[in-house]
Amino acid sequence: MFNRQPSLHRASILAHKVRVLPTERTLRMHYANCGSYNADFDGDEMNMYVPQDVVAMSEASLLALGDRQYITPTSGGPLRGLIQDHVLSGVLLTKRDTFFTREQFHQLLYSSCERIIGRKHTLQLPVPAIMKPHALWSGKQLVSSVMKLVVDGKPAISLTSKARTKAEMVGEDETCVHVVKNELIQGVLDKNQFGAASFGLA
Repeated sequence: MFNRQPSLHRASILAHKVRVLPTERTLRMHYANCGSYNADFDGDEMNMYVPQDVVAMSEASLLALGDRQYITPTSGGPLRGLIQDHVLSGVLLTKRDTFFTREQFHQLLYSSCERIIGRKHTLQLPVPAIMKPHALWSGKQLVSSVMKLVVDGKPAISLTSKARTKAEMVGEDETCVHVVKNELIQGVLDKNQFGAASFGLA
């Protein structure tokens, strides 16, 4: 269990899965968890509590596991979302001029979905966005392929929203994001879709 004072709502004390690094002397966590603690990396003091028996461990994992705390109890908005490098990579990945060779596309698709494939999923390569002089796949096709795998067996994602990225950087029509049945048709994915924003993809 991990918390930062004051613990004012249920998401400010969370259970996390621990990996012990033998030579390290600090507590580390992914910064996607910082929103629930209202932590900002300026020397915040955090407290750690270790459950002492199996009952306490199972109770913590069922009631307070950080991976289950995505929605704020007060407003119903998202608590977690990607920030900084992840958001920037989402913009660069979905820009109109981002293309991959067959090998690059395979590598990126496999590395992003390796935890969920292998059960009963099959990876189907979409038709290339550019056929000649060489077959090239777009970043939008990569994101669409990942979305199809993630929501397999569940209702398809459809989304229309605005991106925060300025039109001068990506083009006027790329600031409107359109996802239709798990296909990213138009737009760049940025903090409005990946961050802790309402009606996003995170």
